[in-house]
This record gives sequence, C-alpha cells and structure tokens, in this order.
Amino acid sequence: MESADAASVLLVMDFDGTITTEDCLRSLLARHVPAMPELEQAVSEHRLSEAQMLVRGVSLVDLPKEQLTNDFAVLATLRPGFHEFLTRHLSRGGRAAVLSLGFAGGIQVVWRREHLPPVPMLVSSLSGDPGSGYHLQVDQRFGNCPVCGQGMCKGPAVEALRQPGDIVVAFGDGARDLCMAQAADVVFARARLAELCELEGIPFRPLTDYLAAMGYLEERLATSREEPYSSQ
Repeated sequence: MESADAASVLLVMDFDGTITTEDCLRSLLARHVPAMPELEQAVSEHRLSEAQMLVRGVSLVDLPKEQLTNDFAVLATLRPGFHEFLTRHLSRGGRAAVLSLGFAGGIQVVWRREHLPPVPMLVSSLSGDPGSGYHLQVDQRFGNCPVCGQGMCKGPAVEALRQPGDIVVAFGDGARDLCMAQAADVVFARARLAELCELEGIPFRPLTDYLAAMGYLEERLATSREEPYSSQ
C-alpha cells in the first residue's frame, strides 16, 4: 500500500468501548453514581438519549476531579492491535481523529500512558467540581439530531473533518456512534452499534481486533487501484 492511498483514508474512532476494551465513562458512572439505574431506565424508555444520560450522570459524580480523571484512565485498556494499527496508518500518510463524549483530561492521560501518536480529538471538556456539579462541554463540531440530542451528534463532526476525496472509516460500539456510522463510507462495529447497523441496513465489518481491521483496509486499498473503493 502506497502512502498516497493511505492519505485518502480518514479514520473516525469512538474511544470508550471501541479503542478501549470497555466503556470507561459508563463503567465509572455505574460505580460512583447511585442514580445510574434510573438514568439507564430513562434511556430504555426513550426519555433520554445515550449521550444525554452520560452528561447527566457526570453532573452527579461526587469525586475530586483528579480522582475522577485517574479512575477513568485506570479503566482504559486498549483493544488488541490498536497501537500498531494507528501508528502504521499515520506513518503511511493516513489521518485519524477521536470522536467521543469522554472528557479530554482522562483520554489524554491514557494517550500519554500508551505512547500513542497525536491525532485530533473531538471530545468533551470537563468543568465544575463535586460541590457545584460537573459539566461535560461537548466539542462544538458535534451537531443536533433527534436521536442523539442537541449538540451531541457525531454525524456533523464527521462531515466537519471530511475532505474532498476522503474515504471515511468509522469505528464504534454503541448507539451514540450510529450517526457517525451513517456518515462514513466503511464501518467497523461491535456490540450495540453492530446490532443497530444490522437493523438500519448499514454494511459493516465486525470489529474484533485492530490488526484484522488493518489487514482488511490494506487489502481494500490495494484492490482500489484497479477498482473504485467500496464498503461492500
């Protein structure tokens, strides 16, 4: 695969449960927010979106910010092959970005700890304190939609990153990644996102590990020299 081929590929990647082996933010809230069962119920009854539930849950955390950040980072274990996958893609001229409701402080701790190469991060900023309540300020490139909620949709963020001629490859695991998947050309999905892609008729590749994803993309890029690139 030549670098000119990789340069046309933009990876858009969820963090919690996609780059990592578990949904760190959701696990953190389950441990420290007694009201999480009620918030989960509100999601199941469609009174809150998944994204709105996380924002509400963070506002109820009663931990010092340093502990909140450290606990988040402790929960974050990278999926197999991710470091090699990202490093190889960027070294060949490709581009990548993280799109997540996770807060920048926690994600950046993990990024430094794992010695990952820098990429743009469209993530949340965490303000406030345990006394007044925390607030997640979602990246302004996220947009509005009736499913995700006001200012919490990843679909517009994908379009903000897309350049002419890009092949956008999305990686996700949850309901809050569906709009990102709909905006992409190729989708790698697991868990709830895989179920939703099947329901919505969105073609996807199962996300097992990143070395398998790397092999598939390199094969597709090689064949695209003779044929138009396709997600099928």
